[in-house]
Amino acid sequence: MTGLLQDVRYALRQLRKSPGFTAVAVITLALGIGANTGIFTLVNAVLLKSLPVPNPEQLYLVNEGDFAPHNTRFAYPMFQNARAAMPRGSELTAASFPGQFYASFGSGEPEMITGQLVSGNYFATLKTPPAKGRLLGENDDRLDTSPVAVISYGSWERHFGLDPSVVGRKITVNGMPAQIVGVTARDFFGAQVGTAPEFWLPTAMQSAVRYQQHYSENGNAKTEAPWVLQPDIRWLQFIIRVKSLQLVGQTSAALNQVFHLALGAEQEQDPSERQAILRRHLNVTPGARGLSSLRTDFSRPLLALMAMVGIILLIACANLANLLLARAAAREHEIAVRLSIGAGRARLMRQMFVECFLLSASGTLLGSAIAYRLSEVLPRWVSGGDSSIVLNLAPDERVLFFSAAIGVLTAIAFGLAPALYGIRVQPIGAIKSTGRLGGRAEARWSLKQALVSFQVALSLVLVIGAGLFVRTLENFNTIDAGFDRDHLITVDLDTHLAGYSREQLKSLYRSLIDRVEATPGVRSASLLSCEIAAGCGDASDIFLPNVPHANGETDAQERRVSQEFFASTGIPLLQGRLFADSDTENSPKVVVVNQAFVREFLPGKNPVGQYYGYDALNPHLLQIVGVVKDSRVNDVREDVPPTIYHCLSQDVQDVGSLNVRTFGNPAQLVRDIRLAVRSVDPRLPIGNSSTVAEVVSEGLWGYRLIARLTSMFGVLALALASIGLYGVMSYNVSRRTAELGIRLALGAPRGAVLWLVMRHVLVLVCAGLSAGYAIALLSVHALRSLLFGLSPYDPATMASAAGVLIIVAAGAGLKPAWKAARIDPIVALRYE
Repeated sequence: MTGLLQDVRYALRQLRKSPGFTAVAVITLALGIGANTGIFTLVNAVLLKSLPVPNPEQLYLVNEGDFAPHNTRFAYPMFQNARAAMPRGSELTAASFPGQFYASFGSGEPEMITGQLVSGNYFATLKTPPAKGRLLGENDDRLDTSPVAVISYGSWERHFGLDPSVVGRKITVNGMPAQIVGVTARDFFGAQVGTAPEFWLPTAMQSAVRYQQHYSENGNAKTEAPWVLQPDIRWLQFIIRVKSLQLVGQTSAALNQVFHLALGAEQEQDPSERQAILRRHLNVTPGARGLSSLRTDFSRPLLALMAMVGIILLIACANLANLLLARAAAREHEIAVRLSIGAGRARLMRQMFVECFLLSASGTLLGSAIAYRLSEVLPRWVSGGDSSIVLNLAPDERVLFFSAAIGVLTAIAFGLAPALYGIRVQPIGAIKSTGRLGGRAEARWSLKQALVSFQVALSLVLVIGAGLFVRTLENFNTIDAGFDRDHLITVDLDTHLAGYSREQLKSLYRSLIDRVEATPGVRSASLLSCEIAAGCGDASDIFLPNVPHANGETDAQERRVSQEFFASTGIPLLQGRLFADSDTENSPKVVVVNQAFVREFLPGKNPVGQYYGYDALNPHLLQIVGVVKDSRVNDVREDVPPTIYHCLSQDVQDVGSLNVRTFGNPAQLVRDIRLAVRSVDPRLPIGNSSTVAEVVSEGLWGYRLIARLTSMFGVLALALASIGLYGVMSYNVSRRTAELGIRLALGAPRGAVLWLVMRHVLVLVCAGLSAGYAIALLSVHALRSLLFGLSPYDPATMASAAGVLIIVAAGAGLKPAWKAARIDPIVALRYE
C-alpha cells in the first residue's frame, strides 16, 4: 500500500511538471467520456430505466399477439372481469393513453394540457405514495360519485406555488369542475414513458369530461354513451403487478380465459370460427420500464449515436496513447537510469498505469460535468415543440457505473502501449544516447503513425455518418410536400370538448371561416378533422366494386375537410371537380381522392364517377368526383398514402384544426388569427397556434437531434484527429532536427523540406482514408432505415467527407512542416 501511495505522489508530481500535457490529456478524455456518458444517459432514460415506483420488476404489461403493449387496448367491462379473475397475489389496473384536455387550475385561464384517466386501483397497484393529500381509490371510480382529481407535483408547483392548502381546490376539465384530493410524488409521471400528465381522473369520468381519444370500436359501440359500460369500445391499457414470478403463468392463463369469453368463444357454433378466436392470445410481458413507443421508434437511432460516441472515445484513446508514447520516448533516459540502479520493470509499469488512471479519473470527473450539462440541453433538443417528449435524464446508479467503467477501460486502452514501450527500454543503449535527440531510430511505420491513421479512419466514418444525417434533414426540409407550407397557419381546435350540437357545429364552422377570412392578410381558411402534417390521419378498409384485392378490402386514409380546404392549402385539382355549396347533408355523398388512390385502386380507369363503400353490402355508398395532386398532408416523412377527402358539410363532425393561408409571412398573423377564433366563441378550446412550416419542423425533431449530435461528434472527431496528427508530426520533426539540418546544410531547398514533411502527412492521411472507407462501406448500410432521399453509399457525401479530412489534416501538418523548413542548419547541427 505504501508503494502505491508513493506511485500516486510521484505521478502527481510528474503531471504537475507538464501542465500543458496534463491539460490536453484531461480535456481530450473529458470530451470523449462526456459524450459517451451524455448519450448513455439518453439511452438509459429511453431504453433501460425502470419506472420510479417501488419494486418495478413486479410490473407486467399486456399485449395481444404481435401488437406492442402501447398499441393494445381493452374495454372497461373486460377490465372488470379480468381483474376479478386474477389469482391471489396478482393485481390488474387500467389506464387510458394520456390525452389532451382543455383544463384550468383554480381561477387560471384554461389551456390544452395532458391528462389521463385511470382505474381506482391504479395508484395502489403502482404503490406510489402521495406528496400531499391522498391518491385516487376504488370509491372514486364510480359513476355516482363526485368528480375528483389528483394533480402532478409539477402542476402543484407551477399552478399553485406548492401551496400546502391545494387539497380541496378545483381543477376544471373540459368545463367540468373536479376537487383536487392529492398530489403525486415529485418523480412520478405514470407508466407511459415520454409523457407527463398534469392530472389524473377516474375512468368513470370519461363521459363527463367528453374524453374520446386513442380508442377503437366495434359496430355496436355508442361513443356518446359512457364507455365504462360498453364492451365494444377498447380504450384502456393493462398493467399487472405480480408479487411472485411463479404466478405469471397463472395470471396469463386467467387473463386469456376472460379474453376468449369476451370474444364470444363459448357462444360460437362454427368450429373454425371458434378456433380462430382461441388462436388470439394475450401476452404478459415484463413491464418494469413502463409503456413506451419511444423504444420502438428510437432504439436504432440511439444505438447509432452510442456507436458514434464510442468511436469518439476510441479516437481520444488513440490520441492519448500517442501523447504518452512521445512522453515515454522523452523519458527513456530517466527510465534507463532507474532500471540501472535496480528498479523492477513491473514497478515501472505500475507507476505508468497509475499516471494513466489519474488522468482518466480527472477526465471522468470533467466528462461527468460535461454529461450533466448535456443532460440539461438534451430535453430541449428531444422535444418537438407543443408535443414535447418528457424524459427523466437524472443520472442513476447505472449511469454512474457506466462512467466509472468507461474511465477504467479508457485508462487501460490508452495506457497499455506506452507502458509496454517504457519497460522495453534497454538501459545501456538509452544511456549512451544521452544528449542526442534521436534516441531510438524512428521506424518507417511506427505505432504512433499507425494510431494517427487509425484516428483518421474513424474520423472519416463519423464525418460520413454526420454528412448522411445532415443531408437527410436537408432533404426533408426541401421536399415538395404538395401543399403551400410556407404560407400556412394551423390552429389546434377541439370542438368535441365544448359539447356543441350538430346544428351548432354548422353555424360555428361558417362563422369561423367568415371571421378568419375577414382578417387582413388572410387569403383563405378551412377546417379539417386532423391537423395538417401532424401524423394524425385515420385509415379505413374500403370496398371498390369490380376491383380485385385481398379479401375484397383494402386500406385508405380518410380526412374530413371543409370545401375551402384545397384552396387554403394550395393542393391543385387534376381531374373532375372539388367540393361545392351544393354538396350538403341531403345531396349524394361525394369524395375527392388523390393520385395515389387512383394508382393503387383504379389504374388505367377514369376515377371520376367511380363508387366505393366499406363492405360488399353497400358498395355504392360514395362517389368520386375529383382527383387532386398527391401531398404529404399527414406526415412529410411518409410516402403519400391513398387518401380520401370527405366534405365536412355532408358529414358534419367535430374538427381538430383550422387551416389559414396568408398572402405574406404567416408568422406575423398567428396572434391575429387566434384572436379572431376567440371572438367567434370564447368557449371554443384552442390549442397550439403556429405556422405549418413550424409544425413540419417540429415533426422532424428526431432527425434534427441526430443531425445536430452527429455533426458535433464529427467536428469533435476532426479536432481530435488533427491534434493527434499535429502532435505526431511535431514530434517527428523534433526527432529529425539534426537530419533536416544536414539536408539544408547540403543545399536542399526549404520547399523540398516542407514537401518532405507534408508528403509524410499525406501518406498517413491516405492510409487512414483507405481504412476509413473500408469501415464505412461495411457499416453504413445499418443506417439505411434512418435516411431519406439518399443512399448510405452516397458518393457526394463520401467524397465531401474525404475532402474535409484532407483539408483539416493539411492544416494540422502545415505548421510542423513550416517549422521544419525554417530550421537553422547551424543550430540543428549543434545537436550532433
